[in-house]
Amino acid sequence: MNRHAWLAALALPGCAALVEDDWQGRATHPALPPYHLVVSDADMENACGAHPWAYVFGCALRLPAEHVCLIYTRPKAAAWILAHEQRHCDGWDHAAERAR
Repeated sequence: MNRHAWLAALALPGCAALVEDDWQGRATHPALPPYHLVVSDADMENACGAHPWAYVFGCALRLPAEHVCLIYTRPKAAAWILAHEQRHCDGWDHAAERAR
């Protein structure tokens, strides 16, 4: 488990949610240009979906028809969060997403 996943786990009292860092072996989607949107804590669920068992640091929404990838984060997002979501915009998925 990487350093960011451990930090995420420590930041979540009573929660075992971790940042997924289990990328597939290669990008499986075409890269899309990112557009970063900062949303309030209250609006994060609307932007990224409800995950009541996990703290959502951010998300990337790929919109191929519009040729854009929207990255949603909370204010003052750490660089590693932006890098993680950028990787989704670059076409990468997590290994667990293969089964979806």
